[in-house]
Amino acid sequence: MKTFYSTFFAMLMIVSFANAQSSKKQKKSNKMDSQTIEITYFKPKANVSQEIFGARNIRVGVEYAAKQPGFISRETGVDADGLWVIIVHWETMENSQASMKKCGNESSVADFKEMIEPSSFKMSVFTSKALIKK
Repeated sequence: MKTFYSTFFAMLMIVSFANAQSSKKQKKSNKMDSQTIEITYFKPKANVSQEIFGARNIRVGVEYAAKQPGFISRETGVDADGLWVIIVHWETMENSQASMKKCGNESSVADFKEMIEPSSFKMSVFTSKALIKK
């Protein structure tokens, strides 16, 4: 019986150690699946108020972007000079490209695009390599 308990506790310790090591690896892992990050910068046209533009931006996020295949998240910010940034996370590059292609012909986004100063528009698309969270 003593041997049984010794073996049982030894196995329990090994399993607990293995689980703890696996958990540490998961927490320390900063690698992501190959997600896509779309970053867009622009300013609204001079005759467009920040409030109206902000409200329409939210509508585009909820009514268009969030409904596209592969959509993960969309975050928007604006700096003190009125430069806006939109960061969209997609499951794949193909999802990002399909959304951009569809957006060009989407009537629900047309008025939002008309509010953007074309000379200020800049977009970049990246493949995720790491994510560090607290």
